[in-house]
Amino acid sequence: MKLEGKVAMVTGAGSGIGREICCLFCKEGAHLAALDINREGLQETVKISGGEEKDILSLQVDVTDVPEVKESVQKVVERFGHIDILVNCAGIQQSIPLGSVTEEDWYRTVDINLKGTFFVIQQVFKVMRPKRYGKIISLSSLSESKGGSALMSVYSASKGGIAALTRALAVEMGGSNININAICPGFINTPMTEGVLEIEEFKEIALDQTPLGKIGEPGDVAKLALFLASDDASFITGQAIFVDGGMSIA
Repeated sequence: MKLEGKVAMVTGAGSGIGREICCLFCKEGAHLAALDINREGLQETVKISGGEEKDILSLQVDVTDVPEVKESVQKVVERFGHIDILVNCAGIQQSIPLGSVTEEDWYRTVDINLKGTFFVIQQVFKVMRPKRYGKIISLSSLSESKGGSALMSVYSASKGGIAALTRALAVEMGGSNININAICPGFINTPMTEGVLEIEEFKEIALDQTPLGKIGEPGDVAKLALFLASDDASFITGQAIFVDGGMSIA
């Protein structure tokens, strides 16, 4: 098993890609700390991931609340002793025309997607640095490179920020032997995208723009996260890797 004995902390664990990563990491032998603001979603993730048969700590956390993030990281360390792997999946997507974006819309998206990612990394880095070992993976998006999408300017800005943050922190963390990378999914079949993909016209456009001609599944992203979290990826850092069926080059 690729993650035997490793401690993995996953935010946004209550559904979609985060849940799939939790399930795969548990299957590969990791001790899991699953974090999400949605308690019911967390409970379902724990059940699907192996329940009492696996070593799982579930924590209801708002990643925009920095003291809460700090407390949660402390709880993970109290339970497992350290953190080897962090996966930042917590995020939201809002489709709002430019002229209708409010200050509240801006802060909600940027706070969850970018601020949350930054401060979770900050707190986990403090735990990883003394051990001189760590793997950090954050979910960016196809939109950070594709030029964004109509109605998603704020979302695109927040996800582009994650990619830039990843590159900057790779330089800062390299001396501590910590790898940090971003995954940029294209259209993936998750609760976040189901409303959009239910619109047949939009789905056809997405498929036409994807060379592989299909919508991705959460497992497609989880498998890359597993590779980046493993020692097989020990010489990879500061990268934004696309899982998009080729849409970024079409």
